[in-house]
Amino acid sequence: MNIFISTPTKMIFRSTDAMYLEKHFTQLSNDYKINFIFNNSIYSIFKLNTKYIVSRLFGMFNLNRMMWDNMKVPCSINADLVFSYIAFPKNNLKFPIVWADSFAPIEFKKDYREWQGKMIKERRHSVERASAIVTSPEISVEYFCNMFPFASSKVYNIPYFLPYLDPVGIEEIDSKFDNIGKIKMIFVGKGAKRKGLDTIIDAFNRLSFHEKSCFDITVVSSMIDGKLNIPPEFKYYSFVDDVISEIKKNHILMLPTKSESYGLVLQEAMALGCAIITTNAPIQKSLVGESGGIFINPFDHNGLNNSFKKILKNKGILKPLAIANLHRFNRVYHPKVVGEKYYNLFMKILK
Repeated sequence: MNIFISTPTKMIFRSTDAMYLEKHFTQLSNDYKINFIFNNSIYSIFKLNTKYIVSRLFGMFNLNRMMWDNMKVPCSINADLVFSYIAFPKNNLKFPIVWADSFAPIEFKKDYREWQGKMIKERRHSVERASAIVTSPEISVEYFCNMFPFASSKVYNIPYFLPYLDPVGIEEIDSKFDNIGKIKMIFVGKGAKRKGLDTIIDAFNRLSFHEKSCFDITVVSSMIDGKLNIPPEFKYYSFVDDVISEIKKNHILMLPTKSESYGLVLQEAMALGCAIITTNAPIQKSLVGESGGIFINPFDHNGLNNSFKKILKNKGILKPLAIANLHRFNRVYHPKVVGEKYYNLFMKILK
């Protein structure tokens, strides 16, 4: 089975999205005998990188719209199908196209009507052309079907494939959460402001001296969207060699993000036996599930502060959250489960 990956593989600033397939689908290739052909066109990569930089500096372009309007797949490739990740091919192809993208709102809002109208206008043509559509957040399927009911039969919920994740056992959760001393919490994210580190800092600063002393907080962030003043009580690293081991040490992963298309670190924290504090937004609630997280409004600093105090009063609430996350990971996000879903979909489309 030969599958051409239609997405720029070296987009700068886009390491989570652009490098995801080439980095992790190699394992999928080994497990299921799939030959992935990656787009290494210097021209298309240069063009998209240039547009990305201009859009970031001057706000002149709608980056996302350009990404799925300006990818061209070489017609001469030896492929059975095209897996179009975020960017949708602009040219007409003889191959079936499996398109992967999110159709749920990435920002925390009260009213999504304007966003939904824009999505329908921009993506209808691509939805019509795709043979199948893959979307990672579970809630994204619901949004998709509401916007494009005529295509509801060709949308599939398949999470991110993360073959490097080896889930912990229940005994490791018991060891971590029984007889908790200081509550260990971690924030991980390159974009500190967008992902809510400012909310964490402000909520922490509102605690009393005694309450602060009950927490052991680690921050791993290069702060690419602007520097923040880290409290002296925090451990701060701009980078760590093994972020998975760092997350695993903690009781809670914090991601009160203001805008997030998914949240890979949430999926990682679930595998590593952590409770989660994250945003009360459709994607994050869908990803974690009601039983595994404490959900907050990322713009309400008092809300996070109250969550900190609630945890201090009853540390026992954390272990059931961590166990629920581990069970959900093994059931929904385990690499074997996700890999099987991708393989079965590719085979179904080819048949």
